Amino acid sequence: MTKLGVPVPPWFVVQASAFRAFVEENVMRSKLESCLEELLARPNREPKDFDEVALKVESMFMAGKFSSDFIREFEAQFKASGLEAGDCAVRSSGLDEDSALNSFAGQFSSYLFQKGTAQVHESIRKCWASGFSGRALSYRLERGLGFTDIAVGVVIQKMVHADRAGVVFSRNPIRALDRDSLLIASVWGLGEGLVSGYLESDSYDVSRASLAEATVKVKAEFVQKDQAFRRAASGGLVIEAVDSSLHAVSSLSDDEVRKIAQMAMGLETKLGVAQDCEWAIEDGKVYFVQTRPVTSLPPDVYFNVGSKGQSATLWDNSNIIESYSGVTTPLTFSFASRAYRQVYIQFCE
Repeated sequence: MTKLGVPVPPWFVVQASAFRAFVEENVMRSKLESCLEELLARPNREPKDFDEVALKVESMFMAGKFSSDFIREFEAQFKASGLEAGDCAVRSSGLDEDSALNSFAGQFSSYLFQKGTAQVHESIRKCWASGFSGRALSYRLERGLGFTDIAVGVVIQKMVHADRAGVVFSRNPIRALDRDSLLIASVWGLGEGLVSGYLESDSYDVSRASLAEATVKVKAEFVQKDQAFRRAASGGLVIEAVDSSLHAVSSLSDDEVRKIAQMAMGLETKLGVAQDCEWAIEDGKVYFVQTRPVTSLPPDVYFNVGSKGQSATLWDNSNIIESYSGVTTPLTFSFASRAYRQVYIQFCE
């Protein structure tokens, strides 16, 4: 995003090579492998089994020591980037995260409003450990990714003191067949309230075609927004009450809706695929802090009349994939729909 000219807060990266070096220097590899082998050997694995392994792994990382080389390089970059004196976001980035096939959305940890070397170092260890979080391990098994080369990079970034924040999808993931719909979600305060699912958000369904016109066509829905995530005095986050005058009003102006939408569409054009972006506004300036591909949309060829004809049916397995994995065909649909019909009739009876 920085190379593409998108406004991104200052940042630098602790590369995955530092993760691997930390594991080797603290003689952790065999211990990690033993934990994962134990998990794989368990029949009928439950969520608590994954969480139990995650806790063991986190304790290993928190007990590990940074090498003198790492400390020297980190402190030089921390100072050179201008982040040493201010608040930082410490954000994990798994090596196979946000790919075209696997998103790992929300499965790794990030730590906000971290200040000073000691606090950031602790957050780096926690970010590394989150590569083995219960959710991430379960996701790996589900997607057939295996445990052989888990590695996590960490982004150290200037913290945006957001008065509004949210996400934008350059194409609407809820209405996957609507090619003109772009979706923005917004809350007061920091975006953590939204991405964690704790807060409801205002939503703005924007017509992509209208962004070139004088008036943008928007279908907006405003929720009751009486809470916001903000900076805690000691660092980290706190939930605060929102002034009553702001509870039911739009959290974004018309100009802000247009700007966020245009920035998301610009990224889609430059990156060649629909984007799921996180944004934040501080003192009237819009920052983008993350972007990833939207992985739930049909391929572009689906909308090609020459390929599909004038109309087509999208066979979707998003709700039943655990029972009927693989490609959903008309035969799968006809069988599954009959089975589910009988199941729910019996349930209602």
